[in-house]
Amino acid sequence: MDRCHQARRDLIYSNKYSTREVECRSLDLKSLRSVRKFVDDLPKDLKLTAVINTAESVKKTQREETHDGLEKQMGVSHFGHFLLTRLLMDKYKDDGRWRIVSVTYPSSGQSSMNFADINSEVKYDPQAVYKQAKLATLLTTLELGKRFDANPNITANAVYPGLCNTEVFRHVMGNQPFLARLLLQPVLRMMFTSPEKACQSVLFAVLSPKLTNVSGKYINECRIIELPSEASVNAESARKLWDLSEQVVADPTKFVASQTAAAQKLAA
Repeated sequence: MDRCHQARRDLIYSNKYSTREVECRSLDLKSLRSVRKFVDDLPKDLKLTAVINTAESVKKTQREETHDGLEKQMGVSHFGHFLLTRLLMDKYKDDGRWRIVSVTYPSSGQSSMNFADINSEVKYDPQAVYKQAKLATLLTTLELGKRFDANPNITANAVYPGLCNTEVFRHVMGNQPFLARLLLQPVLRMMFTSPEKACQSVLFAVLSPKLTNVSGKYINECRIIELPSEASVNAESARKLWDLSEQVVADPTKFVASQTAAAQKLAA
């Protein structure tokens, strides 16, 4: 939380912003209990205008788990965000207009959901799981768009901010030899955009009047386009993932046990 508090101080004392109403609150997307506590602690009279789902777990060569036993990339990037969004929808569904904005990746639609082994108990492929988690964001956006047809006050859209040179690469670079890190750093600076520029598409999704009452779209370089049209991005998969996600966040222990049993049966 130290860096969060420092960012808060920077905002408050910056002459670029007039607001002083900036708070830091703890939220650990690796823990569904933490997500529930976060939402429970929010005041009911909070004027919610936007929710930005942007956290993700860095690809690791070895499978890792959340506090609830979920595979970490899906647990953080999808199930944590899913529960957060659902709880906020329930708590603030009648409180004016607000937007759900979820960050994803353009090639996500080229992957597929492995519903039979969504917790990666049988096989763990970090690249495939990363793409699956991002595809889950597209599918959830698609399903939310349909669910908000009857309530246009709440909208949901996906955003690709571009390749951004943030500190997330410290996890990647840290695994590289010193010489490789030395050579890669200037390359990253040239190829990747700055965080300030990358966030423009996210801000566009949150603030643009062009997106009033608009759901289920994809934002790239501040342009509104349709969600990727690959076969994996379809209504059937979106609904199936939604129903499964409801079961997972309601009882992760039961879900993990069923996945482990299925994996052991295959291995026998």
